[in-house]
Amino acid sequence: MNPSASGWLTKCLHSIAESDLLSLDPDFFYETLRRSGFIYGSSQTALIPLNSKLKYTQQELAKINLFVALVYIDHKAFGDEPSSEIITRITGFYEAIYSQRNYLRSIFKLKSKPEQKLEQLIHKRVQTNEGLIQKNFSHIITNALIFTDVLTYNKTLISSIPPSEYAKSLEYLIMSTVYLALGQKVSQTSYDTLILKLLKSSLRYSFQTEKDAKQIEDIRFSQTLDHTGSLYLLDLTCMAIYSDEKVEIHELSFLSKLGSQLDLKDHHIQTAVEFLFEFVFFHKKNIAYFHFSNPLNHFYKNNQKAVKLLLSRNKNRLSKEIMQSKELVYLISQSTKRELSSEEKVKVKAQLYDIFKSIPSLAIFALPGGGVLLPIIIKYIPQLLPSAFNENYEKD
Repeated sequence: MNPSASGWLTKCLHSIAESDLLSLDPDFFYETLRRSGFIYGSSQTALIPLNSKLKYTQQELAKINLFVALVYIDHKAFGDEPSSEIITRITGFYEAIYSQRNYLRSIFKLKSKPEQKLEQLIHKRVQTNEGLIQKNFSHIITNALIFTDVLTYNKTLISSIPPSEYAKSLEYLIMSTVYLALGQKVSQTSYDTLILKLLKSSLRYSFQTEKDAKQIEDIRFSQTLDHTGSLYLLDLTCMAIYSDEKVEIHELSFLSKLGSQLDLKDHHIQTAVEFLFEFVFFHKKNIAYFHFSNPLNHFYKNNQKAVKLLLSRNKNRLSKEIMQSKELVYLISQSTKRELSSEEKVKVKAQLYDIFKSIPSLAIFALPGGGVLLPIIIKYIPQLLPSAFNENYEKD
């Protein structure tokens, strides 16, 4: 299957039918999309098996993932097996949104089959950011808001709201939230400006009013977002907030407030942050906008001093609390000599969180998202504990 050649949609439908994607529950399907990079606007893998002999571009992977996601939504609504009828319905959906757009009007006037129209529509959709920032990103297509197509299609199938109206309200809500998120920073960088440019370049509608919301409580999320939409907005916000070299308590507090407004739990916030960092860690070489200015790949390096300073200032109380747990002392000592198992890491994380919550100056580490600092914290704790501790774990 070659997404740059005519006829790829039919082949893609066959691949979808042969997979188990359509049987996944919505949360797990969303997690699969996020892991692929599609949610971040930078697809690194496809949701379906591909020809290993072909090297796919991010643009081609984005095409595949967008179509697969739309088919998944359609299947949930109609229960049909992948067929040409799905293509017809999705084409009609895009016609309802884009029929008034001059640069796409020619596609709808063509006397071609729905499949050919949809191939062209998807091709146009994933090129919305092409040439946006030519000096630094001429070879990258970010598609930061492309998942809004999936959310809008789902809303169209379960309600009578016109797709264009829902898409407009969804994009406004996203831009308002991201603007407030970037406002949490003490000083904004050129990278923060870039995040806004990337998002705005993906908009179907122009907005001048994203500054209207003064605080996160001013935005009515429940009227627009379902659970999947809330997870998506949280992911976009994490991408904006964790773009610089340091984590500020204002930013973590903002994420916590946003999660509350979206009716999400702390574990949703923690997972969103950890997913983003894991994704960047493994794919940062392929994501150009994470290399701009002071991106995430410099996070750990630049936060070590700040973490060490906080721990040093609370050395006495921290040591006292840790030494009260023999299990925690043992696991920390073992972490200096070997990689802890997943179960051991969970235990260390849980016990340290309890300690951080009891020490006001360290409470920032216990906020949702603060867990990304845990590797740095564990690295420095042995240096802060009594010498008896160091002697003991050296003899083990």
